[in-house]
Amino acid sequence: LTSSKWLPGSLGAMSTHALVFARLLLGGKDVGMHGFVVPIRDPRTHLPLRGVQVGDIGPKLGMNTVDNGFLRFDHVEVPRVAMLSKFAKLAPDGTYTKPENAQANYGTMLHARVSYCYSAYISAGTAATIATRYACLRRQGGAEDA
Repeated sequence: LTSSKWLPGSLGAMSTHALVFARLLLGGKDVGMHGFVVPIRDPRTHLPLRGVQVGDIGPKLGMNTVDNGFLRFDHVEVPRVAMLSKFAKLAPDGTYTKPENAQANYGTMLHARVSYCYSAYISAGTAATIATRYACLRRQGGAEDA
């Protein structure tokens, strides 16, 4: 399986592990999205592990101090012990226990997306306020003494 992610913070140069939400496949059956802690770089050499492409996305408008990056997995297998098991469990014998609430896994992803929208809302409001104030004070056309 191949998957890509663009823009996660601290991924460009610093991270050695990533929290990844991915489909859990058991015996060819998709049992839904689950969280995994996945190593992405060798902790000694800091080079990407086999099947992992990772790096910085380059200059970011107004955010150059943030280490945003990209991450791509190509046929990376993740061991069972890497799965976050608060809501769902996978026993060593392969027995899968479903979460009581299947939507619980989406809570953290939803919170992040709502935060992005709220941040954009606040920024747009600030920009509109500045533009309106400037428009009210700006002199435009005509003679100086008119």
